[in-house]
Amino acid sequence: MGVYVEDLTIAAKRLDTFKDFKNTMLKVYKMKHLGELHFILGLEVERDRSKRTLHLRQIQYIKSVLVRFNFDEGGQGSERARCGKRGTERGWYEYLPKLPSS
Repeated sequence: MGVYVEDLTIAAKRLDTFKDFKNTMLKVYKMKHLGELHFILGLEVERDRSKRTLHLRQIQYIKSVLVRFNFDEGGQGSERARCGKRGTERGWYEYLPKLPSS
């Protein structure tokens, strides 16, 4: 269970566990069910029940960072983003962590 201000997010492995918890909460608090979770705290949530997978994405946050450092719309990036702490000419992408190849 996650709570943010007045929003409550409930996750459970089994549907009956979810329903029991929700019904218990409804006896104590005035609540309404808003459906499946699609977006929370800046994260896009995508669920595939048939594959039993859950994906979290930060597309909006990534876009805002690109705009802030002028990497959107073909921009060359700000001086701070282009240069490292020592003023090197390394590209911004060289500071990203190396991801394992699939």
